[in-house]
Amino acid sequence: MSELVSPRSRGLVIALAGVVVLSPDSLLVRLSGLEPWTILFWRGLFFAASMTIVAWAMDKRFPRLNKTLIALGIISGLGNIAFVFALMTTTVANTLVVLTTSPLLGALLSAIFLKEAIQRSTWIAAVFVTLAVGAVAWSSYSVGNLWGDVFAMVSAFAMATTFVFMRAKPEMNMVPALGLGGLIGAVLSLPFADPMVATMVNLQWLLLLGLLVLPIAFTLLAIAPKYATAPDVGLVMLLEAVLGPLWVYLVFGELPPEVVFWSGGAILITLAIWTLTSVRES
Repeated sequence: MSELVSPRSRGLVIALAGVVVLSPDSLLVRLSGLEPWTILFWRGLFFAASMTIVAWAMDKRFPRLNKTLIALGIISGLGNIAFVFALMTTTVANTLVVLTTSPLLGALLSAIFLKEAIQRSTWIAAVFVTLAVGAVAWSSYSVGNLWGDVFAMVSAFAMATTFVFMRAKPEMNMVPALGLGGLIGAVLSLPFADPMVATMVNLQWLLLLGLLVLPIAFTLLAIAPKYATAPDVGLVMLLEAVLGPLWVYLVFGELPPEVVFWSGGAILITLAIWTLTSVRES
């Protein structure tokens, strides 16, 4: 039966599962009610602990780091910092829509460093997504709220680089690097954080996030690029730009600006068309 499923299709399914699990990330950060540096400390600490356990379970030994994993950990840690600050300085919808630039960045990096041929459908979808994100960035600039989008763009670049690393080294277990990224984020945030101000009410959301949601989601997303290309996995992650704001709206009633709403709708349509095209090509 497994012979009937192409590696690319298997990678897309794994990535889709990872995105669905990851989608409440923004909501749980907001529910914690803490300031960004303190969130980064606890989120990174819990995530580092859980990913270390996952890495040990996969290899049956304590994870060993090399230059590649350390580099990836640093990139992942900086991306985590940028993501949390984006959530705290602009709307969740803005943050997640800007993050959809990661497929285009991943495609460019794959073409430059991996000499990977990118399918035409992937390029076309990435172009439409970029146009939609451009409209969001312009709306933020017009109201003087561009910093949140800048933080989100930094996080998108880190995400794209992470996928390319995973694609370039499919035989290497990248899970320890993701745990290292969480630890780096926690260490860098500690001088500016106030960890002791957090109560159990605050920490329950970050515990759920760091010990359950993030480990499961990122383990799946770490496996997916072994089967599908970095741009393919990045395009599946566009779905988070729809699910993430939906959870926040259901809990906080936070509505995205009209331009973000329409841009997100355009991204969802693009993703649906691209998915159908990918199935046919597979």
